Amino acid sequence: VTDEGPGIPERERARIFEPFHRLQPRDHGAGLGLHLVSEIIGRHKGHISVVDDPAGGACFRITLPIG
Repeated sequence: VTDEGPGIPERERARIFEPFHRLQPRDHGAGLGLHLVSEIIGRHKGHISVVDDPAGGACFRITLPIG
């Protein structure tokens, strides 16, 4: 999954899946979205990671086991 935003600074990548962690001051949302995605993927024995998209923005990679 990719976006066209400014990306996620490398120093923040380890924390973005923590509950209530936000990169921007609170203007909307509670900071739970990526945490919930991470929890759901983890319960399905999968993994989520984030890297820079070569075209700009962030690229979230989700892997799930077969079967």
